[in-house]
Amino acid sequence: MDGHKIELRSGRVINTRKINYRDDKIIFDGGEIARDSVRRIVFEEEERGAKKLEISSDVKKILSISERARKEFQNAQGIVLLDDGINIFHKDSTRTYRYHFQGLILSNETMNWARFSLYFNDELENVQIIMARTIKPDGRTIEVNPRNFKISKPRSEFVYFQKGKILTFDFPEVSPGDIVEYIYEVHIFNPWNKAVFTPGWFFGGEQPVYYSHYKIVLPPGMKLNYKLLNAHMVNQKIIETDTCVIYDFTAWKVEPFVKEPLMPPVADILPRLVASNLDSWDYLLDWYANFQKRRMQITPKIKALADSLVKDAKSEDDSIARIYYWVQQKIRYISIKGGASSGVSGHPAEVTLENGFGDCTDKSILFSTLLRAIGIKAYPVYINTNDAGMLVKEIPSFYGNHAITEIIKRDGTKLFLDATGYYSRYPSFWSADHGVYAINAQLKRIEFIPVPPPEQNMRNYEYTLNIDTTGGVYIKFHSTYAGDYETGLRYFWNSKKEKERNVVMNSMVKRVHPNAKLIRYELKNLNNLFEPFEMLIEYRIDDYLERSGDLLIFKLPEIDERYIFPELSLENRQYDLVYQTSQGIRHHMEITFPVSMRLVFVPDSVHLNGEHASYSARFSVRGNTINFKDTFRRWDRIVPVDDYRDYKDEIESLQSFIKQPILFEGGEQ
Repeated sequence: MDGHKIELRSGRVINTRKINYRDDKIIFDGGEIARDSVRRIVFEEEERGAKKLEISSDVKKILSISERARKEFQNAQGIVLLDDGINIFHKDSTRTYRYHFQGLILSNETMNWARFSLYFNDELENVQIIMARTIKPDGRTIEVNPRNFKISKPRSEFVYFQKGKILTFDFPEVSPGDIVEYIYEVHIFNPWNKAVFTPGWFFGGEQPVYYSHYKIVLPPGMKLNYKLLNAHMVNQKIIETDTCVIYDFTAWKVEPFVKEPLMPPVADILPRLVASNLDSWDYLLDWYANFQKRRMQITPKIKALADSLVKDAKSEDDSIARIYYWVQQKIRYISIKGGASSGVSGHPAEVTLENGFGDCTDKSILFSTLLRAIGIKAYPVYINTNDAGMLVKEIPSFYGNHAITEIIKRDGTKLFLDATGYYSRYPSFWSADHGVYAINAQLKRIEFIPVPPPEQNMRNYEYTLNIDTTGGVYIKFHSTYAGDYETGLRYFWNSKKEKERNVVMNSMVKRVHPNAKLIRYELKNLNNLFEPFEMLIEYRIDDYLERSGDLLIFKLPEIDERYIFPELSLENRQYDLVYQTSQGIRHHMEITFPVSMRLVFVPDSVHLNGEHASYSARFSVRGNTINFKDTFRRWDRIVPVDDYRDYKDEIESLQSFIKQPILFEGGEQ
């Protein structure tokens, strides 16, 4: 070999006796070349047989930082050494985003960093990978070969189609202890709306971040409206020059968040920057509203359908419900998106009607238009589901991952409905829509969607239990539901064939007791959304009562499984406890026992009244019949961290109560 070998990304190979490094350049015999253009350097073996490895200054610096970071975060599974972004808004309204990442992989938990994946839409933007390499602990670097870049269409388990693509590649020879580094640049040449710029940044994540830096560059005279959240560690500065205004944000040594059961959305707890070049929502609301109005034309076909659906309706609520059910069950959910108009405001109502399919926005547009056709005010509204982070109202932005419908009844009553799914019974709607902000563009207002009271999410369980002299029990079970739980059950049972349903039912009663034998079951109103879904089950359990000396022990069946709260496993929390919606559970059990048995003990009544939930239960006895009734109500979706301990104590008191058995004497030995 003629000296050292410099292999360029272009495929050219340079042989040289000497190699030196200066800044971002490599100096060789007779010339110099930019570091970014080099794929790798192969060094000549010295005469003594050892291979000499020259480490570039930038790699030395990265390795030095990684050592400091490991000392700072000694138990980390991986460390983001560098998290650096710059977002530039150009005078012609195009934008350029450049991102630089260095990640130290320390366990299998962060081996996913060894695969790069970036979604883009080539009708809006182009992407360039500036550099990508693996850095070994000894300083050896292995460049990613551009021939290994793959571009593909995204796949999804959901019915969803989009025009975007995904760029992926794998970093070579990665194992724990290595560093992966990449720089990419996205140039947005065709933004959704040239007037709107809404950059944002997270300064932390699941793994610690040693250094996070974000820079926003605007043309002179343009002002940035921004807000920092959970960001006490973030330093900021504004630099004005003749050619631009720079907003600069930095954070050092950001700790990772700690995962907790039912914690808030990550977007609500991480150090975060939310920004916009808009001072008010007016421009965006007008833009949205114009899209919507053009798509909500009450054509003869729309009018005829709406009239036919409500011709036998007995009330305004009945009319709304009939259209609600039709859109849910007759328009299949499929998302096909292209430009801004279809992505933000859907397709025209009649197009969705003719297609027989659409996404959440399309179904909301059609639902709202059908309601308007019968004289009911209805509007598509944009929301972020309650698992995606709360709206920052002060910062106008492209907001929402979902669209539903706001309805104003003739008496002025407001309600929200979500026609995206198939089985929501009026006035129920998806629980992910509860407790979030809704943007009503046509009315130019932002409203809060309230959490329904527990009665609208109530699960009612009725039991008739007959105990015989042998300690067996015959059980008749009847349940009705309201709200999202009912919707989920309709989905579940519709997904099962009759043979599968029988297997599931047998499994359900076996979970109550191994001796349980299913007698019969019935699923009522499974696809009739005008009536509550009901389950009726009859089963027998031999030797259900347990004997202890002269006593027979009877435990209320199934109830303890309904009052399991795994989210309360922690003694203390760092974050609020966040549910999707409210909850209600009600039991009524009528227990008849033979006259040959004598009732020895029933638990006393209990009443628990907390800040966020309540529970009451009582037993009553008449002759040889015991009646048990209880009600659990949790009306708040969020339990603040300061109230967690009291809430946990209340639930544990509930659980202690329901574990108490009923005691008898007598029966057959």
